[in-house]
Amino acid sequence: MPVRYFRHEEAGAIHAALFGKESSSNVVSELIAEWQLHNVYSLPVFVQQWMAEQYQAFRYFHQHTIALRNLLNNESGLIQADFCQNSFSIVAGKGNKLLLAQTYFYESPSDALYYLLKICQEFSLLQQDVQVQLSGFIDKESSLYRELHQYFIHISFRDADTVVTAENPAHFFTSLNDLARCAL
Repeated sequence: MPVRYFRHEEAGAIHAALFGKESSSNVVSELIAEWQLHNVYSLPVFVQQWMAEQYQAFRYFHQHTIALRNLLNNESGLIQADFCQNSFSIVAGKGNKLLLAQTYFYESPSDALYYLLKICQEFSLLQQDVQVQLSGFIDKESSLYRELHQYFIHISFRDADTVVTAENPAHFFTSLNDLARCAL
């Protein structure tokens, strides 16, 4: 939500209007000053209570907040996609403008490809020019990667600053590494 429209007392109502009322969750917001935005999301009450019990002083950050802080300026467009088991989070930008920060659910590689192509269409990102950076649970041998590679020319893995082993490529840990850097 743009800073100029954000009102803390209205955040819960706006979140409920967009995503429905979640009785066992609290609405939280994080200021992302470099983008003049507030990231508004819900957090389960039991998670907040557990964190408060386990850690006297703690701060939590939403994955999109961290991703937005790490989004690079790219004139031809940049899509960063972090893949989990059946979902992936996207942060897209062009030049110095944020275009989208969203999580999508998918069942097949073609579902994920559809979302990425639709994002390109909606935001006038050219498939032959846009930079697509992948992280999370995807590798070059997967059908998902092969599907994406057919449609995007500039595709790469966004590696974490971790030790690469034969079992675990560094890009599996990129979002975890980003989170750890917030604590430093």
